[in-house]
Amino acid sequence: MLTDRDLQLLTSLSRAVRVLTLGQIAGRWFASSRWPARAAARRLKDLVAAGYLRTAAVMLHPLLDVRRALYEWTPEQGGEPCSGSIAWRLRSRFRLSPIRTTVFSATREATRLCGDFRAPRFVRGPAELLHDVHVGQLWLDLTARDATAPWVHEDHLAASAGVPSCDGKLPDAVVGEQLIEFGGRRYDVRKLRRLHAAYCHQPYSIY
Repeated sequence: MLTDRDLQLLTSLSRAVRVLTLGQIAGRWFASSRWPARAAARRLKDLVAAGYLRTAAVMLHPLLDVRRALYEWTPEQGGEPCSGSIAWRLRSRFRLSPIRTTVFSATREATRLCGDFRAPRFVRGPAELLHDVHVGQLWLDLTARDATAPWVHEDHLAASAGVPSCDGKLPDAVVGEQLIEFGGRRYDVRKLRRLHAAYCHQPYSIY
């Protein structure tokens, strides 16, 4: 039988984010347990066996602290951001060796249970996983401060009119009017300039 906690987790992985790590799940939903990671691992194993979750163990860079935006823009600022400085700051923060990380994502059965009848978008490789784990952390940090924050993930933006895209890709999320983007190693000066050209008519944040 699924508990309220199970349903909260499955709904989050179906509608708010694509993937979360064992540590992220333990910190949000099992923090009151004596051993949060162990308690989370036991329950997640049951949810995988029941067909609600997919799991994988991958080598990823340790999670960055993304509680504060690396760069924020509002249309009132004018001018152009210093793309070279932003690109260097984004690239230079990935300094540590990858570590073994267990990740979880929702299955089609879970998304249907949560009222989303589209096929879930499974993450393809380590670079995309690293990106989506950090988008998940942005959502965790935001909703820890404000559980009612109007977060809309990229996967649920496609049908929304008026959301700008860069290189055919939508922002990672939108919170109210604010566009949210997590910047990875590949966000070089050219990409940042294209992103600014696409997003500059709305407030946006790069983490």
